[in-house]
Amino acid sequence: MTGRTWVVMGALTCAVIGTSRYVTARRLQSDTPPTAFDRVAYTTFRPDNWDIYLLSTSGAPPKRLTTGPGLDYDAAVSPDGRWLVFCSERRGNPDLYVLDLERGGDPHLLIDSSSMEDQPAFSPDGTHLAFVSTHAGNADIYLVPFRPGETLSMTNAKNLTHHPGGDFRPAFSPDGRKLAFSSDRDAPINAINPITRLRSGDIYVLDLIDERLQRLTDAPGWDGSPAWSPDGHTIVFYSQRGLTATFRDPRARIWAMDADGAHQRVLTADETLAFSPAFLSDGRVVYSRKGSRGLWEIVSMNADGSNARVESGTSTESFWKPSRGPSAGTIVAHGTAASASLSPQGLAGGFGNGNFLVEGAPFITVLPDRTIGLYPLRYFTAALNPKRDLVLLTHPAGGTEMLVSRTDGSEPRTVFHYDSTQNTFAGLSWSRDGEWIVFTRGASRTPVAEADIWKMRADGSEQQNLTPQSAGNDSYPSFSGDDKRIVFRSGRSGQFDLYVMNADGTQVRRLTNDTAEEIFPVFSPTANQIAFVSDRDKPGSGLFEVYLLDLNADDAPGRLRRVTHNDVQEGHLAFSYDGKWLIFSSEQGGINDEEPLVQSVVFGPQSYGDMYAYRIADETVIRLTHNKWEEGVPSWEAPLKQ
Repeated sequence: MTGRTWVVMGALTCAVIGTSRYVTARRLQSDTPPTAFDRVAYTTFRPDNWDIYLLSTSGAPPKRLTTGPGLDYDAAVSPDGRWLVFCSERRGNPDLYVLDLERGGDPHLLIDSSSMEDQPAFSPDGTHLAFVSTHAGNADIYLVPFRPGETLSMTNAKNLTHHPGGDFRPAFSPDGRKLAFSSDRDAPINAINPITRLRSGDIYVLDLIDERLQRLTDAPGWDGSPAWSPDGHTIVFYSQRGLTATFRDPRARIWAMDADGAHQRVLTADETLAFSPAFLSDGRVVYSRKGSRGLWEIVSMNADGSNARVESGTSTESFWKPSRGPSAGTIVAHGTAASASLSPQGLAGGFGNGNFLVEGAPFITVLPDRTIGLYPLRYFTAALNPKRDLVLLTHPAGGTEMLVSRTDGSEPRTVFHYDSTQNTFAGLSWSRDGEWIVFTRGASRTPVAEADIWKMRADGSEQQNLTPQSAGNDSYPSFSGDDKRIVFRSGRSGQFDLYVMNADGTQVRRLTNDTAEEIFPVFSPTANQIAFVSDRDKPGSGLFEVYLLDLNADDAPGRLRRVTHNDVQEGHLAFSYDGKWLIFSSEQGGINDEEPLVQSVVFGPQSYGDMYAYRIADETVIRLTHNKWEEGVPSWEAPLKQ
């Protein structure tokens, strides 16, 4: 390595769970990256740039408190008004930072961790901080002493909920004895299709003295983001009850109830999209809502729902998650901010708007045997060329245009374009020599719908349909390591199975023959082996697990083994360039925030979205991402030659 010495951020820890070794990756931080690291690119739907703002009920323009590029959000002010704790993704994963509002200066890292730390809440005396972390594998609520001059580790934190469900949005009662929060622990998952598994949640209260847990709400949809009144007699929250909520339009209104759950009543009967209520020092309730201009605005009202007024004025920014500010008449919230980067733009239309490459990337991470650089890209499909700094893309999602660019989004050029949306691209991948592209051309994903496997040169020339005689859906092609064969899935028999053929489309051989659905097949670059996901152990469940299939010398199917045993959703597979690792997206860590808060801001239909790496030799599993945004479609290639 050259330049500055790299600093290890977080420890490499290991635990045995089932048959796999789960390891926490190490994240590195410095101004100068290593000269060589593996390249891991994947798509992300995360937004572009948020900052923390100070709003005044006097009508003064919002004041920006943070100015760094990237996402800063979920702010909380200490009871004495001096400290601002907020979440930032400037290191890749969400971390907690603290800002001195009296003396100024740069934000200080509060907890050093490779997992997610988010949703901070101060104890009434200001000595402790509750927050949400994925440190134990899923979203739990933790308690840590508040020491603004130090950087703590998760060994200083106590897990208060330690439950396999997701626990979110903690809030202390005014006497400091109780903690209200939301959780999906007792709620069923609504699987509306194979990739969309909607959850719901309710409000709970934990007594911090005797550890007694009480459930306060039990309603369809989400009851979330509880907040206590100054006298401790009332809890306000948002609820989807009585409204038709979908993942595209997560409707909700502001409700209130007594502190024991009694007398539940709606406060904003006319609202259809309102979240994140909180009490101000004067007893008014502040919350965020989708305004008539299409922007998110901050609104306050009396505790009974009357006398509502907009507190964010005529600002052209959107604002979310308001809470009490450092002094009377002030509110803190996070909102949109113009990006400081001049890099090319990524997807538009709600699919993670913003710069092509997430600010701060690559995020350097240490695995047990190598260093990798994570490249989250705001584009649908992100296939790295094995030999050059090129990434293969489709636009729009599912797209009618195929293009390539550099990994930072620069120098884009169109490779192929359809004038009709009846023909779209999917399942794109490179040959191992980086000279050929294979892709799916077709508009539907049902087994009998017509779609074919096509091949062309990297410049778009020599286009060839490899499956012209197949009356069914041929899709998701992947080259073998020697580029002589292609694995794909096909519905030509009326069900989705795996097939292999020569790279010119000849000698098609069937690999699987069952009622299960197989998807995302990928060839190992170094072995006669295929990875894929399937619901074969639970047909019809809509839950896909990862499998490895060895092929014999004649390509006849050999040993089959199941890689994941989570009974959750997995998908979007890729091998590392040396065949030693698999990378995939997974639901095994659960969700990291209340679904409506995420889905109201950015498109996020899939239940799986965190990236995991699996080492084939010893079954080590490493979680690579811990944020709340949907991520997938990975590729893993070698360092580029200098």
